[in-house]
Amino acid sequence: MGKFKSTSKAVLAERRIERKMKKIAKKRAKDDTIDPMTGRKLTKRELARKRGEYIPPSAQEAEEHADDVQPRIQGPRGLKTYPLKIGVGDLGVEFGPGIAMYFNFLTWMGHMFFILFVLNFPTILIAHAAKYYGPYSHARNSTGYSNAWDEGFGGFDMASTTLGAIAPDDVEEGEWLIFDWNGMILTISKLDFLYGSMLMDLLGVVMFFIMLYFLNRRNAQIERRVDLDTIEISDYTVVVKGLPEDAGDKEEVRCFFELKFGKVVDAVLAKSDGSVVSVYRRRGALSMIYDTIHSRYIKKGKKKDKKKMEKLEKLVAKKDAKIAKLKRQKFFKTKLAFVTFNDEESYVDCLEQSPKGWFARWMMPREERFRGKHSYTVDAAPPPTDVMYENLHVSEKSRRKRRFMVGLVSVALLAVSFFGISALSKNARDMAAAVKMSDVKLAEGAEGPGGGEFANYP
Repeated sequence: MGKFKSTSKAVLAERRIERKMKKIAKKRAKDDTIDPMTGRKLTKRELARKRGEYIPPSAQEAEEHADDVQPRIQGPRGLKTYPLKIGVGDLGVEFGPGIAMYFNFLTWMGHMFFILFVLNFPTILIAHAAKYYGPYSHARNSTGYSNAWDEGFGGFDMASTTLGAIAPDDVEEGEWLIFDWNGMILTISKLDFLYGSMLMDLLGVVMFFIMLYFLNRRNAQIERRVDLDTIEISDYTVVVKGLPEDAGDKEEVRCFFELKFGKVVDAVLAKSDGSVVSVYRRRGALSMIYDTIHSRYIKKGKKKDKKKMEKLEKLVAKKDAKIAKLKRQKFFKTKLAFVTFNDEESYVDCLEQSPKGWFARWMMPREERFRGKHSYTVDAAPPPTDVMYENLHVSEKSRRKRRFMVGLVSVALLAVSFFGISALSKNARDMAAAVKMSDVKLAEGAEGPGGGEFANYP
């Protein structure tokens, strides 16, 4: 009896504590100044944010947010930023091969552009130091823009850095002055300058193609290193092509490959549901716009934002209805299957023992085929983000036809452009040959000296 009384007292005490906690929780829920989860009194900044007001973060909050969303590495004393001297390989391990190859591309192109600048610097220097020969204009009141060296680098003109600085045919080549300083005169003929400029351009093109070759090799090395240093689900996944279009049961596919090669973790069927995927993408874009307007509405409470939200809600509802309708009406055919194995040995066995090309697929024994009659090909699965699921419904035959049509249209446009430019050039030459031109009248019409022979016109 005494034991029963003590047990009942403990139960009653426990119930009193529960009632008391419920009363405290209700009190906290009514009091907006207290955090219902912790019981801590909220600060003025927290109360303002709870009302939907925007409060700039403090320095400590900004640092905590940066540690959460920005790349950080764990150091001996906590999180720290990545060093600027981090290697390209380490960058790929941390952020993926695409980021590593992007920064590798920037580095190589920076070096390449510097080399191209060095190769073309003599051409730029000579063209700028020479006189610019060209037609008269109000901006340029002489046949040759004054020599930069004579003006103490004061007469710069953008036109002087172009091939317009090359002297015309009526100017003697030996008189093309480049530099005259304290009696030391350096000259260069127009022909030598053109040969030198052409050689530098040709050398730059050759070096650029050599750079592209080694850049591709370097990118391949980065990708291999990152792949060896990281473990992803694609390292255990194969992509299967050639399965029947009515293979809609993933358990059937999973069991087939598991019996042949080993334990299969999962099998995913990729179907020709590109129309549904496209609608999903548009729905996601509308949802993002809705979230942006909703946060602005909480902050400012404008009625026009509320109307926009109602309109977006209707649009999202229409997309949902369209998705449901497409799923009911269409039969989506199976195009690919992604099979993920439990261990690397099974993955390698599947790749080595399965056909990869059309001939091996054609020669595949009947007893090894899917359902005893459907041959297939197997290859290493690409990363999920590299697969354009909305285009899976396009057949290989249709893709080849589209590539052919695009190539045909491109060739036709190039041919039309070539013959059009040739015809216009011939027409311009014929018109110039049919008109007798007077150098003096041309100079008078231009209100000043022009190029070439016009330089001596008073």
